[in-house]
Amino acid sequence: DEVERVAALAGYIRQTHYGRVFDLLATPKQRILAQTSHAIRPHNDELFRDPTPGIMVMHCLVASDDGRGESTLVDGFHAASQLAQTDSEAFEILTCTPMTHERVLSDGVDDVALRATWRAITLDDAGSVSAVRVNERTMAPLDVDHANARPIYAALRKFLSLLYAPAAAIQFRMEPGDAMLFDNHRVLHARRAFSGSRHIRQCHVDRDEFLSRLRVLRA
Repeated sequence: DEVERVAALAGYIRQTHYGRVFDLLATPKQRILAQTSHAIRPHNDELFRDPTPGIMVMHCLVASDDGRGESTLVDGFHAASQLAQTDSEAFEILTCTPMTHERVLSDGVDDVALRATWRAITLDDAGSVSAVRVNERTMAPLDVDHANARPIYAALRKFLSLLYAPAAAIQFRMEPGDAMLFDNHRVLHARRAFSGSRHIRQCHVDRDEFLSRLRVLRA
């Protein structure tokens, strides 16, 4: 239960249909990609929720037997800044286009039909990037005019190429006892493929409590 103790430093754990804590284990009965041993590309978690999970907390109990399964983190704000500098039109498209994300599970364990709509890049009132929300695995088909679909997908492809670039990532292997916290509104996470056992416990807290505690500490 150490993951819960670590999460309590940042805020209150948010319970979902996964429960308070979710165990990431490779299992023969796979319901989602996290329950496989496959590689997972950089993504923001659970964009089908409103609000989107804030501070993600992961705790390693068992590392992979083969020395693989390294974790990857990518700064979405940096990639958004690169896109703005190299292709301002693509950047503008992604700040204006609503994209829907879905998670539908009806398998005897869960019965959910979750849906939320976000822009891949969100700007605040000052025009600065305030959130990045990208996950091609949960993204639903675009609900736009046919003529607009191609430029939107082209813009998303350019953004993904920046997010998936090896130079954009830091990579490390979580060992038993290691924990990490990151802002799901900014940081994309991924993992490399592995074989054998690997056990990560995960939960998340909303950003409002975390930011409140940060302001109190600063004061």
